[in-house]
Amino acid sequence: MTGFAQYEAQKGIDAILIADSTLTNMLGDGVNGIVDNGIQLNSITYPYIVYTSNSSQNFDTQTTSGAETIITMSIFGIIGDKKLINDIMKQMHVLLHNASVTVDNNDFILCRWDGLASVLVDDSNEGRINHGVIRFRLLTQGQ
Repeated sequence: MTGFAQYEAQKGIDAILIADSTLTNMLGDGVNGIVDNGIQLNSITYPYIVYTSNSSQNFDTQTTSGAETIITMSIFGIIGDKKLINDIMKQMHVLLHNASVTVDNNDFILCRWDGLASVLVDDSNEGRINHGVIRFRLLTQGQ
């Protein structure tokens, strides 16, 4: 559907992240360390990036259809990886904030970091996992 761009926006972000060797060299499995939420995460080497949620809301005008898409990504690493996780998030910010993202079947308008970036200890794994979270907003307009 033109204007509804959740999946297309994620594909566009994925292309930017995978193409950057500075980022992929920081990941345990290189380009395979950027994953979608639906795969078996226990087979991936730390640290890795996973798309944890995305949502869209209507951004239509009277003459065009559009969407504001919010994409949240998590970065997981073992204890001791806190600086590395911060460095990964910093590189993601460099790559995506105000970036030009290709969004199929849509005219891309804007990609911005929305101000959320944090690193915490995941207590559900006996405190052995550092968990970073970063979120971006994209505005698109249907073609």
